Amino acid sequence: MQAEAVKEFIRAMTIQGAAPDRLAIVKQAFDQDGLKGFWRKWLEFQQARIRSGRLDPSYVALVYAYLGEKKQALAWLQRAAQDRSIDPTTLRFEPIFDSLRSDSRYLAILEHSGLTR
Repeated sequence: MQAEAVKEFIRAMTIQGAAPDRLAIVKQAFDQDGLKGFWRKWLEFQQARIRSGRLDPSYVALVYAYLGEKKQALAWLQRAAQDRSIDPTTLRFEPIFDSLRSDSRYLAILEHSGLTR
């Protein structure tokens, strides 16, 4: 159901006032490279919001983890843990973070958040 999900994201972008050319570009990214292509292009378009701190770091971490970009995902998780913007349940159990769980940096984030035994 990835195509349906992307249609909904594009619909949300439309409601938020995204320019038609941007909508076409993210659609094309999905058509060419699937969901990962869509998210890469989405991240590219969100750089101004990311730099200005107007995008939740835990959300950015989720996207990078989905893309398999561990270093970026862990950096954003660290930010989310520091500013407490990530829900502890998400941090502990979100399946997208499964590939990070054995990394010592992830374990340190859990410990910092008080989620280790």
